[in-house]
Amino acid sequence: MADTLKILGQKQPAANALDVLYTVPAGVQTTITSLFVCNVSGGSSSFSIELAPAGAATATAQFIHFADTLSANTTFPVAAPIMLFAGDVVRVKSNDGNSVFTATGLEVS
Repeated sequence: MADTLKILGQKQPAANALDVLYTVPAGVQTTITSLFVCNVSGGSSSFSIELAPAGAATATAQFIHFADTLSANTTFPVAAPIMLFAGDVVRVKSNDGNSVFTATGLEVS
């Protein structure tokens, strides 16, 4: 098995667009060791994060954060680690397009 530490994804989704931050490749298990949301604007913003098992369609039960408020020019560290398996998808959303998401972690194949 090969272990790879890396930036798993960085994304600034458009306003109100649920976007894929990271998809676990086939034959891989991933541990997200850090996940940060950074509000890069001078006003408050809100964000959502969804963990979709095996790439399932969006469902309320899959959100680990939903419309959480983030103050101007601040960064929020999401609780980690987050364990994911092949085909799992992390989706992110910003109400105004001013939130930047960064995930780092370990892929094991």
